This record gives sequence, structure tokens and C-alpha cells, in this order.
Amino acid sequence: MEEARRWRFLASALVLLLSLVDAALGQDNITVTVVDCVTSKLLVRLGETRQLSCEIRIEPAFPDATLPIATWYMNSQTTASPIFQLLETIHPNFDIANTTYPSANSLKAEVTAHFTASDTFGEYEIQFQDEVGRLYHTAMFVVEQADFPAPPRPLESSVFQSNLKVIWEAVTATPPVSLYEVQRGEVSRVDNTTLPWATSKVTAKPSQQFQVALFSALKSFTRYRFRMRAENALGWSNYSSNLQIQTLPYVPKAPTSLAVINTTQTSVTLQWQLSPEHGPAFGIIRSYVVAYRMANESSTAKETISVPDNQNINVATIHGLQKGTEYMFSVMGTNGVYSSGASESVTAMTNTSAPGNYSFVNATVISHEWVLLELGDIDTGGPPITKLAVTSKTTGNGVEADTWVHQVTLSSPTAKHIMVRGLQENTTYRFRVAAHNVNGKGKPASFSDWVTTHVLGDSRDAEDVSFVHISPFSLRIRWSSSPCPAQSASDGARHQTLRAKYGVCAGDAGVTVPRLAYIVRYRLKGTSEWTVSAPDLPIPTAAGGNSSMAAGTSLPYMEHVVKKLKDNAEYEIRVLGRNVYGPSSVADILTVKTRRANPLKPRIATVAQSGGDVVVNWEVKRSSDEFPVLKLYAILKNSQGE
Repeated sequence: MEEARRWRFLASALVLLLSLVDAALGQDNITVTVVDCVTSKLLVRLGETRQLSCEIRIEPAFPDATLPIATWYMNSQTTASPIFQLLETIHPNFDIANTTYPSANSLKAEVTAHFTASDTFGEYEIQFQDEVGRLYHTAMFVVEQADFPAPPRPLESSVFQSNLKVIWEAVTATPPVSLYEVQRGEVSRVDNTTLPWATSKVTAKPSQQFQVALFSALKSFTRYRFRMRAENALGWSNYSSNLQIQTLPYVPKAPTSLAVINTTQTSVTLQWQLSPEHGPAFGIIRSYVVAYRMANESSTAKETISVPDNQNINVATIHGLQKGTEYMFSVMGTNGVYSSGASESVTAMTNTSAPGNYSFVNATVISHEWVLLELGDIDTGGPPITKLAVTSKTTGNGVEADTWVHQVTLSSPTAKHIMVRGLQENTTYRFRVAAHNVNGKGKPASFSDWVTTHVLGDSRDAEDVSFVHISPFSLRIRWSSSPCPAQSASDGARHQTLRAKYGVCAGDAGVTVPRLAYIVRYRLKGTSEWTVSAPDLPIPTAAGGNSSMAAGTSLPYMEHVVKKLKDNAEYEIRVLGRNVYGPSSVADILTVKTRRANPLKPRIATVAQSGGDVVVNWEVKRSSDEFPVLKLYAILKNSQGE
């Protein structure tokens, strides 16, 4: 476009030169001098009205008949209303307000232009001609739409304790922005007003989309307001909206004077003071974190105490602690950005009380005079439990009566099992337990269910009874030779403790006195009488003993052959256990059927010869009435084996 404009200007100049030559030929020594004319480029805002003018001086003066005519053109086309308010022909006979004569031989043509629409911007040309059309002067200029820049738009900031960076988006304008002004004002801590603004100038960087201003030597944890404006050839934009930024605080100082002001059985109340070194530069404490742990443990718990705005919180109560337990406490503060170090630690012991009551008491009969009590959970009150008071009740003739109170001293404060001894055989009991500590006796638990001690001699039957070999007239059986019931995966340290402490068998099957021997009995299925096959089979010495029980080792099996049975008959077999009190009263039954017997070998009684015949007589015994002999076979051989 610039190239085209240059060529048009050269063409107009050539026309003017030719006109001047022509005028010189028609009139003697006419000289046209441009005194003042429109600049080659105008920057105009949309909606603006501008006064445009061009003045020429004529030497010597024109005669009236040949006074020049001033004509305005837009984009090489003669302008028309309403773009310009102008008078195209200038003549001394007309009183034209827009034509003036600064001197006797000069003429100034003016036009008032209203740039009310975008199509009023572009190329313009002004020509001075005489009445016969000879050109004396021409001037070209361009009108471009322009405006003041828009206010900058802040984008973000990078903030530290004493410096920060403000970033905003570059402003696009015509003419382009050449300078930015950034004002910074500190915000009063008292009334939130902006203290006097400080101004910084930033030269625009046209090639960069974002503009940056750096500020240093600021106060930490202080609010600042920033605003900015842009400047181009027309002037300054309005200021942007205020951008408020708070510099970061320094790491806060640790609280001081931490102290315990109250304790209960489950809580501790603490108080502390803000460090005297903690000034405004360290920020406002937004929360405190109390760290605590049991004095004999390393695991730490934490509780956060929020600080509401405009309040000073320096007291906290930590709940959910254990009774009679020593704890260590420390506290640290945070300003929302950084946390202080921990204060000095303090210790506190929660209060104690008498024990609560056991959640349950379960009773398991061990023998004719022993009952094992299993105890539920309990609130110890803080101090360890030292002893138990066991109350038992029994029934006689349908009347419930107290029998005795048994004091039990615990070997371990956390023991969950106690053995009650010295009971009566075949007697129904129920029990309840109360715990003691240094603060006194707690409430007794609810009674256990009713249980009945064994009849003297009651034991447990054998386990894992199975058959090894079956023949028509005998059975070989085997069973575990362990003096205790087999352990399972659920057996744990509690069972091992019971075995070692009381010399009893403990496991999923309950608690029993160890077995010493086994008794084997059998009977035909469908009959009621039992026959004793083995009256007392002792457990092998290598497999017995409480030491083996406590170790939980797998003990070998025992075997026994039951003889004098009938073939093809179904038998029931029981293996009873016997301990120091006698055999077990019941046992599982193993059902086995003997094999069918083959026929017995015939017995030859006589052999007689009669002529050419040999008569053989023999005797045959049947092995079972249910299976008689059906066929007999005779095999004869001669001396030659034929």
C-alpha cells in the first residue's frame, strides 16, 4: 500500500509540474508555495471531529478571474456529504466561512471532518486548481483509526518474603504502546487503606506477549496493591483494577512456656505462649499442632487446633488418652505457609480409677473339680490389675446359693484365664469376677453360664481313629497317641501358656487333663453289649509328658488288633481315653465291616479201591452260615503224574 501511495504521489507531482508549466505559459511568472498543509499521516479516533486545512501562497496574485479552486478527495473520489462539511469551489464573490486569506496573495482552505464510521479512514487528497482546471498544488495524506490503549490486565505474580514479580498481558493498540506505568502502594495494617503510591516506569517490549515488573526491598508478610496503565502516542490509558499481593512471612518462632494445666482420666489440657520474638514479619499463626505420645513408645499422634481470625488461641485439650498413662507433649505453630519448630516437651500422667468390669466371663469344665474361666476386656482404670475376686454360685434342690469367694493373685496384669480349683464333682456352678488395682475393687462382671463339673474319672476319648487292615476275623486300628487333643491353626500363645502353666491340654477342643492310656471296645452293629479288646493300653513313654504337649510336637500313632471277629460282619469300635480320674464316658464310634472268608480246606477221611474204581470220602467245613459251599472239585493223578 505504501508503494502504491508513493507512485500516486509522484504522478500527482508530475501533473502539478505540468500544470505549473502550463500556467507559466498562460500567465507570467506564477509561483505557488505551500505554506501549511495537512500532514502525510493523521491518527484519528473513531467519532472524533478534526479540522483539516491547507494554505498556499501565490506570487504574483491571481487576477479575480483565475482564483484557484480547492477540491478535497477521499480515496481518489470527490468527497460528498455527510463525510465532510466543505465548500468545494472558493470564489471571492462568495462569503465562505471555511476560506480565509491570511495575506493578499495567500489562500487557506479548511474542511471539518467527522470520522463517525470505519469507512471514513483511508487515503485523502487535496488539489488547488484554477477555473479552467489547471492544477497548481496537490497534497496526499492517510487517516488511520487510533485510540488510547486499554487498561492492562494483570495475570499473576511470583511472591517471596522481600521481593515479587508482577506479570500482565501486553496491550495491543494503534498507535502501539511504548510505555507502562506501574504503581505500588502498601496497604495499612490498621484501616486497610492504601498508603502513598510509588511509581515505576517499564518500557514496553513489542515482541513479548507478557510484560514484567520486578520489585525488591519489600516488607515481609505485608500486603501491597498494584495498578498499571499503558501509554501510546495519543496518551495514557486508564489504570487497571488493583492487584493485591501479600509477601510471604518468615518461618514462625516456636511457641514457648508449654505447661500442663489440667488432667483427667482420658485427657490433658495444655497452655503455651507465642514467642516474644514472633513479630509481624513472621506472619499470623493460623493453627497449632500438638504432637503427643506415650512416654514409653515412639509412635507419635498429632492434633491440629485452628486459630480463627482475630483471635489468639493458646490452650488445647487432648482427648482419648489412656488412664494412668504418662504422655509427652510438644506444640508447633504454622502461619499458613511455614511451620515453626517444636516447643520444649512436657510430660503429664492421666488420672486413674478403680477397674471397670469384665465384658464377659466364660466357664469351661476341666475335670471333676477344675473350671477354667475366660475373661473378656476390661477398663483397668489405669494402674495394673493385681488380683481378682471370684464368686461362685451353685444350685441345690433347685435353690441358688453363694458358695465362696476365691481371691486370685494374677501372675500377669493382662491375664485372660484363671483356673478355679477345689470344686465338687458333678455339681452345677456359675461364676462372676471382680478386678482390683491400687485404687480399689471394681464392679463385678455378669455371671457366666451354668456349667457342671465332670463325674470323677471323666476324660477325653481318642482322636483320629481309623482302620489299617481288615481281615475276615480281625481288624487292625490306629489312633493318635497324643495325651492332648490335636492342635489346630487357631491355637496360639494362650493355649501354650495354659499347657505350660496348668499341665492341661488346651486348644479348640477346650481344656482337659492329659490322657495316660486308652481302652478299646467293640460290638456287632445292632447289639448293645460292648466287648473289651484292650483294657488299658498305656501311651508310649517317648510320646507322653507335658513337655511334649507344651512344645506342640506331632506324636506317633498307636495301633491295636481286635481279634475273634466274624467274617463279613459289621462292627462298631470305640477307643476311650483314660486320665488320672478314669476313662472317658463317651467316644466316637468307628464302623467297620470284616472281609468274607474263603472256604476251609477239605479233610480226607478214607480212600478205598473197588475193582477199577477208587472211592474217596472227605469232610467239608463251611466258613460261614451265610455263604455255604456250592461246588466240590476232585483232581486225580496217577503215578506218572497223569
